[in-house]
Amino acid sequence: MKAICREMNDQSLRDLHVPLMGSGHGGLECELALLYLLLSLKAVLNDSSTGAHLRSVNIVVFQNDDCSPPSVSREAAGRILCVAKASS
Repeated sequence: MKAICREMNDQSLRDLHVPLMGSGHGGLECELALLYLLLSLKAVLNDSSTGAHLRSVNIVVFQNDDCSPPSVSREAAGRILCVAKASS
């Protein structure tokens, strides 16, 4: 995540759109992948040299098709956001 934010800073980009990483070939459960991604983002955003320039971050959670549920439910995403927010 630090490398992504450094590259964004070098290119003067301020809006990050990133897919849920690690839950495909990486083999992580989708909920864990979201938690780890949020925690790494939080660490980067707390470091003024790497993440202070970001204006927005959008994490993309895919679903197979319009009839399938997303790989992380809204309820699970809400709980994970609360855990990530509470961590120091």
